[in-house]
Amino acid sequence: MPRICFTGQLRGNDSHINELRRTTVLYSFSHFHLMPAIIYSSKDTAGYLIAEQLRRHHGFKMTSADERRWLNEEYNVQMMEIRAPLLEAEALQIESDYLIFASKHRSATAKPTLTVHATGNWGAKAEMGGRPGEVCYPQTSAMKHALRALAEQKFPDFEVSLECTHHGPTTTLSPLFFIELGSSEEQWRNPEAAKVVADAIMLAVKREQEQKYEQVALGIGGGHYCPDFTKIELETDWAFGHIVPAYAIDEASEEVLMQAVEKSDPEIAVLDWKGLKAEQRQKAIAFAEKAGLDWKKDDEVKKEGD
Repeated sequence: MPRICFTGQLRGNDSHINELRRTTVLYSFSHFHLMPAIIYSSKDTAGYLIAEQLRRHHGFKMTSADERRWLNEEYNVQMMEIRAPLLEAEALQIESDYLIFASKHRSATAKPTLTVHATGNWGAKAEMGGRPGEVCYPQTSAMKHALRALAEQKFPDFEVSLECTHHGPTTTLSPLFFIELGSSEEQWRNPEAAKVVADAIMLAVKREQEQKYEQVALGIGGGHYCPDFTKIELETDWAFGHIVPAYAIDEASEEVLMQAVEKSDPEIAVLDWKGLKAEQRQKAIAFAEKAGLDWKKDDEVKKEGD
């Protein structure tokens, strides 16, 4: 089983941290083996329903009632419930192969959407968890498998999309990604939509065991949702790690941009050319060259999928 521990720096609401302390145990075995871990919060309507579908349809068996843990032995993946909001799960440190956070997605438009993304804060504020000026270690390959699995199911009336890097947590030991069901209470409580997400999670876990995508890209430009990068993710072999939206690039320091490179190890930077102003293009190109990355316009990369 994955080993669970706490780091020295704990952030967020004290009651949430105390709850994580109460429900978390340090595991250490002589034949220690890392496995993926699915994390959801009991406070998250969509995440809870996704977990219900995983238990109902994918053979998860409870291994600890006190710690709220389940295990799928066929694919060697565990699932864990926490009571803290996922965005504030900085105190939870799981030494795992990688983490999948099953979550709700909220937007002002309430448009039915299924999304995946990495986590992080590009600027000096961290209003939705994580640390300012910090990004996570993204699980780029499994995230790509998850997006493709969502798209393959062609669930009616739902859009499938990559999102840019945003919100917490940012300090986990293991690489991660969020997979989300949105964007309003109506979708969060939709069991069929939750099953689509649950199925996509398990397909991603299975396919990650069979094939790893190693061509990693850093995305720069565009909006919060990433239609051009989504197309590249679905139709080429490139896997995005972090995506810096145009609205964040002006504030993003060279330090946090370099951190995104160090934590995702991309080969190229892909620029959403039309989604960047002239001065933003210059900043992106200068950074890519300083970081030792080749850079391409998004239209060039999209042609690889034609």
